[in-house]
Amino acid sequence: MNKIFDAVYYVESSDLGKAYNPVAIQPKFFSYKTRNYSEQRCEWLDTDRGAYFYYETANFIDENSEKVPPRQFKLIGENEEEITFTYLTTKLFKEKVADKVGGSLKFSQDSEIQNYYLEKFSKKMHEE
Repeated sequence: MNKIFDAVYYVESSDLGKAYNPVAIQPKFFSYKTRNYSEQRCEWLDTDRGAYFYYETANFIDENSEKVPPRQFKLIGENEEEITFTYLTTKLFKEKVADKVGGSLKFSQDSEIQNYYLEKFSKKMHEE
């Protein structure tokens, strides 16, 4: 499975010892397979350096089409760590993210928050 979701997500890990940036931008999925080796990796942009996670299982909720990103997905790693990605809405931003990001960002619509992060950070990362 090689795919990209052109969306912004809130990230949570079941491993309290691991701290991921709460904002994941454009998650990308890669699968590598050879005769003796295989791995699955998800990598994403964030407001810093980006991140990646090797997983064994991916569960997608509300993945209806190629054009609409899923509302939520969960990745389970080999050590049973589970990372949950939830489509970032204004409500979720206010509840879980606003106090963790710099500045006093305020959004009135879900599309505003999606566009802000996609335009600001995905362009910046691709220019570097």
